[in-house]
Amino acid sequence: MGNSAICKPHPAIVVVNPRVCAAHNARTWQLALASLRSGGSVGAEVNTSADGTHIEDIVRVVRESRPEVVIAAGGDGTVSDVVQAIMLTDVAERPALAILPFGTANNVARSLGMISCRHGGEKAVDLAVATALNGAERQIDLGRIGLGRVGLGRVGQRHFVGSFALGIDADILVTRNRLRSRLRLGARLGGYPLYLWSCAVNLLRPHGTPARLRVDGSAVTSRAYNLLITNTPIYAGEFRFGSDDSSDDGYLDLHLFEGPLDYLRRFPAAWRRHVRHTRGLPGRAPRERQLVRTVQVELASPVACQLDGEEYESAASYEIGVVPRALTVRVPA
Repeated sequence: MGNSAICKPHPAIVVVNPRVCAAHNARTWQLALASLRSGGSVGAEVNTSADGTHIEDIVRVVRESRPEVVIAAGGDGTVSDVVQAIMLTDVAERPALAILPFGTANNVARSLGMISCRHGGEKAVDLAVATALNGAERQIDLGRIGLGRVGLGRVGQRHFVGSFALGIDADILVTRNRLRSRLRLGARLGGYPLYLWSCAVNLLRPHGTPARLRVDGSAVTSRAYNLLITNTPIYAGEFRFGSDDSSDDGYLDLHLFEGPLDYLRRFPAAWRRHVRHTRGLPGRAPRERQLVRTVQVELASPVACQLDGEEYESAASYEIGVVPRALTVRVPA
């Protein structure tokens, strides 16, 4: 990690994932950084690997610098780490979040009206920088997860912005990470091709474990082939599980998949919904979606889960809840 010297409060600090801002993103990242630095808008710069190991470093810099906005330059993992740091920062007024979307999927940023810098080039960079420094502000909900029987609200709980999943979606991520490590491809090569290969491999495997759920207090029994909870509408890059952005409605969206046929039916439908939305056509939310405030999950054995597209801890018990309008974000004016 490297940060610049902090002498006085600044309007903004930047948390950057150097891995995703290098290689083919290097030129656009330098354009973005030059624009941010012009006029002294940015104080501290913090490097992160977007794996949760630098959250305390971000918290420390936020406490010392007291910025108006923290700019997450990277993908959904970087955004997730920055949000967790913001929520852990015990200051009178938490800073807003802004995003420079340099990741692969950029689910959160694109759900909030941004354009991927990886594909949008200078136009996307100009929009992201303008939004970070002078964009409109809105409050959105967050998800919060507790492992085991710790209970929500205790110190150490993890927040998520976009999604939580267990079942085949989490297994796909675990397979991708293991393949990447075994083949020594490096984190830079862990993008969509390897992810799609992991999808194909896992579709041929059994998934799911007996699960007891309490959804807003009501008991539900499920095989948990796939349990997906979303807060923002775009998921896994090209799938839309909501007809519009409802990330400030005080609810999370619960999607339970009964088995492989249900999974193979609903994901293509989510892809078609996303295509219609990008063309400006109206769409409807899936009828299977449930609006929920709390979900408790008891499993027969520990299983992996994913938060905001990153592998998280395995557990046999999860508790997920919504934190209404907990985060201020900057969006295109």
